[in-house]
Amino acid sequence: MALQAFKRNLRDHFAGAALGVLAAIPLLPLIHKFAEWSGPSQLNSHLEGALGLAAIYFGYDLISRGCAVRRVGMENLRVDVREEKSVEPLPSMIGERMPDGTVFAGISPDTGEAMYTTPADAPLTYTFSQAWQYASRLDAHGHHDWRPPRPGELNELFRNRAAIGGFDESGSYWGREQTFFMAAAQDFGNGDSGCHFDWDHSSLRCVRG
Repeated sequence: MALQAFKRNLRDHFAGAALGVLAAIPLLPLIHKFAEWSGPSQLNSHLEGALGLAAIYFGYDLISRGCAVRRVGMENLRVDVREEKSVEPLPSMIGERMPDGTVFAGISPDTGEAMYTTPADAPLTYTFSQAWQYASRLDAHGHHDWRPPRPGELNELFRNRAAIGGFDESGSYWGREQTFFMAAAQDFGNGDSGCHFDWDHSSLRCVRG
């Protein structure tokens, strides 16, 4: 867009210069008289000075036009970037089902961003390693960036389990943190959070965002 505008301005400038030359043709007799009066050498000197001033003006005008067009182009680019990064409003309530089938699970206390989960648990209980493998391979609702929740996110799922729905409150769920042979987990019956041996079996609810 900016290049097209610059070409258009350049074409208009040359057209204006051509009209200026045509308008100067009637002045040729006066120039001839001036040459007879002042001599050819002085005429050449004056013409060289006039041509130099015209070149300076033309160059300055051309640069000014180019800078103006570039500035307009950059402003348009900034507008496009702002429009591309426009943020959609958050869902009105936790547990709301999104058009893609995922469920809004609130704001992640770890990232500060909107968090979404699947409408149901993973189909089995898993060891910690198996839970990670399942999440990393999950392709559901048009997304493939699922993961086990961080401990803070896992607690958000527990706090909002009634609104989100589908949880097994008789068991525990895996988080994503692991230290040696222990991994983060939370009991969804009483809310106790802590660590389980990573070879234990627990449920999994994947999140994204």
